[in-house]
Amino acid sequence: SPEMSGGKAASLAAIQKEKEQLVLEIQRLQSDIDKYEYELKNISIYLTPEEKKDPKEQLASRAKFKFNTKPQEGIAFMLENDLIPDDSPASIAKYLYSAKQLDKQVLGNYLGKADNAKILTEYADQFPFAGKSFMTALREFMFSFKMIGESQVIERTMEIFSAAYHRQNPDFPLTAEQLFILCYACMMLQTSLHNASAKRDKSLSTVEGFHSLLGRSDLKNLDRQFVKEIFDDIKAQPFVSDDAVDELGGIEPGAIEKSGYLQKQGGSVKSWKRRFFVLSSNHLSYYAEQRSKGKPKGSIPLQGLEVREADDGKYCFELVKPPGLDGRIKAWKESNSSRVASKHECYRFAATSVEEMEDWMNALRRSIESSDDSQV
Repeated sequence: SPEMSGGKAASLAAIQKEKEQLVLEIQRLQSDIDKYEYELKNISIYLTPEEKKDPKEQLASRAKFKFNTKPQEGIAFMLENDLIPDDSPASIAKYLYSAKQLDKQVLGNYLGKADNAKILTEYADQFPFAGKSFMTALREFMFSFKMIGESQVIERTMEIFSAAYHRQNPDFPLTAEQLFILCYACMMLQTSLHNASAKRDKSLSTVEGFHSLLGRSDLKNLDRQFVKEIFDDIKAQPFVSDDAVDELGGIEPGAIEKSGYLQKQGGSVKSWKRRFFVLSSNHLSYYAEQRSKGKPKGSIPLQGLEVREADDGKYCFELVKPPGLDGRIKAWKESNSSRVASKHECYRFAATSVEEMEDWMNALRRSIESSDDSQV
C-alpha cells in the first residue's frame, strides 16, 4: 500500500543516515589509529631499547613528538597526562628546561612569541647563572634554543636574559639595563665578525673598536680586560645563529606604511634637524635624506610606546613610554658607522601643518596597535 511504501522509504532513509554516520565514525577512528601509529613509529627516535618497554617513557616521548610537531598541542597533551602539573608559566618553563630532545627551532619559535614572554622569563630563571661569567651564561642560554630572527623577539629575549642574569648575580657591576645594552652590542659584534651576508663594520674588527662602541653606549667604564675577553670569545665562536642576527641589519623589511620629512629634536642637544622618516614593520626609521640615498641614521621600535601631541611647540608630537614606565626608550642610532643605544626618554617631532601632524600620529597609532595585537 502507499502507506507501507512511505513507511519503508522513511525506514530506509533512517538506515542510510545511520550508515553514513557509522562510516564517518569508522573513518574518524581510523584516522586516530593512523595518527597514533604514526606517533608510535616516530617516537622511537627518542627512546632507548629499555625505555621502549616503559609506558611512562613512551608517554613522555609522545609529548615531545607532539611538541616538536605542534607546540600548543604538545603542551595540552602534557597537561592532560600530568607531565606538567598545571598551566602556570613556571611549570611549563620548568618542563621545557628539563626536557631533552625538544627541537631547538620549535622551542625558539614557542618561547619567542610575545604571549609566552612570562614563560620565557621563567625559562631563563631555570638556568644556574649564579657565579658564571657573562659570556658563559649568555652562551648557555642562547644555545638551548634557536631564536627567531626578528628584532622585537631579539630585544625581548636579550632583555629577559639580562634581567635573569642580574637577579642571580646582584653584585655584577652592571645594571640589568646596562647588561641589555651589552647583549645587543655583542650581537652587533657577532654580525660584524661572522655574518657573511651583512656589511662588515671595520670599526668592530678590533678590541679597541668594540670598546669604543660600548663607550658610546654608556659603558665606557667597563674594564678593558673584560671587554677583550668578550671580544675574543665571540671572535672565536658565534653565540647565536646567523639567521637571528640578520634582522639587526634590516630595520624595516616590510611594506612602507608612511614616509616623509619631519623635524626631529635631538636627545642631548635640543636642536631640530630635518629628517626623512619611514614607518614600516612597527619601526620608525629616519635618514639624513630620502632612503634611496643612504642607510638609516636610526630606528625606533614602536612596540609598547604611545604617541601624543606635545604641550608646547607648533604641530609637535611625541613618542613616549606609557605612564608609570620610566627610563630610556630602547632605540638605536648610527654614530661613527656603528649602531649605538639612543639616550632619548622622549622622541619629539614637528610637522608643517596640523593635517600632517594628525596623519603621522594616526599612522603611528595604527602601527603600535598592530604591534600589540599581532605580537610574534
